[in-house]
Amino acid sequence: MSATVSGIQIGMQCLLENARRMSIEDWMVIPLQWQESLYTPGRKLRIGWYDYDGFFPATPGCKRAVREVTEKLEEAGHHVQEWKNRDHSEIANVFNEIMLSDGGYHSLAAWKGEILDQSIEMNVLRFKTPLFLHGLVSFLSGLVSQKLKLLWDAGPIKTKDLWLVNGSKDRLITEFVSDWNNHDFDIVICPGFPFPAPPPQYPSRILSGTHLPVSFRYPPPQYPPRLLSGTLIHSILLLLDYSQVPTSTVSF
Repeated sequence: MSATVSGIQIGMQCLLENARRMSIEDWMVIPLQWQESLYTPGRKLRIGWYDYDGFFPATPGCKRAVREVTEKLEEAGHHVQEWKNRDHSEIANVFNEIMLSDGGYHSLAAWKGEILDQSIEMNVLRFKTPLFLHGLVSFLSGLVSQKLKLLWDAGPIKTKDLWLVNGSKDRLITEFVSDWNNHDFDIVICPGFPFPAPPPQYPSRILSGTHLPVSFRYPPPQYPPRLLSGTLIHSILLLLDYSQVPTSTVSF
């Protein structure tokens, strides 16, 4: 994040000035230089938006932020269209399956002796609960929340199941990108999290959100809505072509 849109632009340009060097140092980095033609396309943008992912409802404040930004974009003359019928339930399930696949072996080792934030205390409880009790806890949790039940049901037991989960992840990425490209969106605006960051004193032991960017490894740029006004609208889009660099999901 940055306090200004121009700050985000400068940061991205600096990172991409020598993309080849980054690619040499990290084989997972695509050697794609800054493309000015994408940053200033010379046309109005096609912008998609949604404020409900079909899995966990966003709070009114998060939905309002999306609405205010899309209204500003539409006033600026851009084509704004709701991306309807979003359902990320399976993405959330795959996220849980992958994150819990090792039964907490590596997480518990990394957390040993650490002071843990209460937002991951539920994970610790699940990891330390004997496997033969998971079915019982899952049943009891389901009486309160079906989404909490999913947490206890997740986690492939056998290697063959983990391969199937990875296949599901690849399929979901393909479907997501294909639907995006079919709509010809330059950018998608959505809540990055279903609720604002809770203060430390608030209950936050069970959190929901971030399944899509984490599961797909797409880091969404984040911008304060106050920056999106007038001629600054064009500046929010640092990388236009999603098919080349899938990072143009903007969250608030």
